[in-house]
Amino acid sequence: MKKITAFEAFSQAWNLFWKNPLQHLGVFLLINFVFFILVFILSMVNLFFRVLIGANQGIFGNVNRFGNDFGDLQLSVTSMILFIILIFVIEVIVQIVIYIGTLYLHGYVLDVVRNQYESLGKVFSRYIKVKTVLYYFVYSIIFSLTAFVLLIPLALVLLVVPTESMMISVLILWGLLMIYLAVRLMFVIFFLLDGYDFSDAIRLSWEKTKPYIGEILIMGILTILLAIAGLLAFIVGIFFAIPIVYLAYAYFYNEAVVHSTSLVEDNTPLEQ
Repeated sequence: MKKITAFEAFSQAWNLFWKNPLQHLGVFLLINFVFFILVFILSMVNLFFRVLIGANQGIFGNVNRFGNDFGDLQLSVTSMILFIILIFVIEVIVQIVIYIGTLYLHGYVLDVVRNQYESLGKVFSRYIKVKTVLYYFVYSIIFSLTAFVLLIPLALVLLVVPTESMMISVLILWGLLMIYLAVRLMFVIFFLLDGYDFSDAIRLSWEKTKPYIGEILIMGILTILLAIAGLLAFIVGIFFAIPIVYLAYAYFYNEAVVHSTSLVEDNTPLEQ
């Protein structure tokens, strides 16, 4: 069976995008607008909280530049703790919504690639399930923790040999390790959307990306080039580039994994 290539994936994504550009742009702009509003709200809440801390300098230290904004406003320790809890809850909610939106966009392009897109609501009901969001949330945390853990031994080496060249070498090595992990786990989100559980999604992604490491790296390079081209096109071009990139990765996954005979061996049916 012929292996899918990065150039073929982007070529097909380009064709798919221009079949219905207004629909694709509308979906991506809508989701990203929601992201922007949520991040803006979270930023305002955090700013308000910092101003409150400044106004209550007797409790939380001397930050005079904010104190005058609130005059004689004083809050109890209990009230400040409640504000901290409120901000934490808001941050969790915002993160969950962002995870849902990210999953939704990946589910949307999967439907487009598979020629089974019906409506925005159908995409949501097909892919956005509680366990999928939970798995993706846990995966994101584990990936971040892994990045931190990998940095620890490299940082220890830097303590032993604290030179500028060693620091550059450590950062390059850490970057290469993270790129390798990102490549091997590229299919995780798609496997989760296709109904696989957490451990199977990671295992299958690690297995199925092995023959395509080079092509996935080329896809990353093409993504960067397309993003640069979009920014150079009066910045507006980036709004066209993002859906094309998503479509390319979904097409690559669909051709490399779902349409291959290897999934049959796993004896795990896709959830549709």
